[in-house]
Amino acid sequence: MGASISSSHSFIIHKPLALAVKITNQPVAVDQEVIVRPMLPLSLTVDFRVVDRGVAVEAMNDLKQLIEHPNHLFYQG
Repeated sequence: MGASISSSHSFIIHKPLALAVKITNQPVAVDQEVIVRPMLPLSLTVDFRVVDRGVAVEAMNDLKQLIEHPNHLFYQG
């Protein structure tokens, strides 16, 4: 999927599902301390027999951008 999107977990896809998305909190460093924050890293597992890899990557990147910049939902330009 790419270097910027990774996870140590993966799902097993069972019919009739074609993909699974997991959203979790993560420990992060803030002012030299480790705290838990709702960073919302995403993990996507896709059955590539059903969904094209390029489409899956594009959808995940679009979702990541919308989470990071929710104002883009309302931008029309």
